Amino acid sequence: MTALYAVRVLMSDGRYPSTPLVVAPFGVLAADDLAWSAVLNAGGLGYSVTSSRAGAPLGEISWLAPEEIRFLSAATLAEAHPRANGRVRIHTRTRSVLLEVEEPVTPDRVVAASRALAANTRTGLEGKEYRIEPDTGRPETIDCDYTAETRRLLDRMAVTAPCCTAVSTSFSWPRS
Repeated sequence: MTALYAVRVLMSDGRYPSTPLVVAPFGVLAADDLAWSAVLNAGGLGYSVTSSRAGAPLGEISWLAPEEIRFLSAATLAEAHPRANGRVRIHTRTRSVLLEVEEPVTPDRVVAASRALAANTRTGLEGKEYRIEPDTGRPETIDCDYTAETRRLLDRMAVTAPCCTAVSTSFSWPRS
């Protein structure tokens, strides 16, 4: 059995945790000389339904899968007092690439495999005629562990279990 992760290269002008933020099995946000994320993906690379007439997603966040939006927003909101430690700031650079991780899936295996895929993805950008802004420099890191708070936020969203990644879109007003 395999687990699918959406791996994405991030821009170096963001602010990322100095040690990999790993919320097993849901996701990884890490930065060394390269910033990347890997998020457990329930159903392929589905994007937001907000799109242009041409059918392409609009805006930066529309290219993210729903699981990526949840994980990256929880990581961003994990610092309750941004003036104290600074808030994680995430800027996407590439589309997601699917990574299959064979069982047993461990945090170390996900970090290593996603790092290798992100590095290959970044290398593949060099020399290509992509309309993408250049990314130079090393990502800024924050020496603070956001893992527990990110997990708490994801638990409140009820998405940390692989079986619970679907979100209900139905809503009804309470009857008075």
